[in-house]
Amino acid sequence: VSILADKEKWHPTNKETADHSLPFIIASTLVNKDFWVNNYNDIRNKQIIALMDKIHITELKEYTAQYPEKLPIRLEVKCRGKTLESEIEIPKGHYRNPMTDREIESKFVRLTGITDTLEDMWTMEDREVVELV
Repeated sequence: VSILADKEKWHPTNKETADHSLPFIIASTLVNKDFWVNNYNDIRNKQIIALMDKIHITELKEYTAQYPEKLPIRLEVKCRGKTLESEIEIPKGHYRNPMTDREIESKFVRLTGITDTLEDMWTMEDREVVELV
């Protein structure tokens, strides 16, 4: 918890701080209904900052004890009298919970905007550098 929610993480001033700020990541995701690389442009967004002030982070010793085998996290969002909860043991993309080929392709396309070289991406390891440039 300390690495993601220490004092400086509550007021990120740059991408390097924001990408390790659990309060920023949660608030930005709730405001934008998604989290992507462009969310880091919002570190001064007043709505996100205000929401960060309403976030409480609590370390659960039973979760910490599971590290490094698992990386559990539970999120509770309370809004308008309702509580929404989500819990995971290992985040998607971790080697113990890998992304599917379809998820990798989708992320590649979203990051690059390139769709016509997906086959190249999957065969890159078997090809000579000169073939790829």
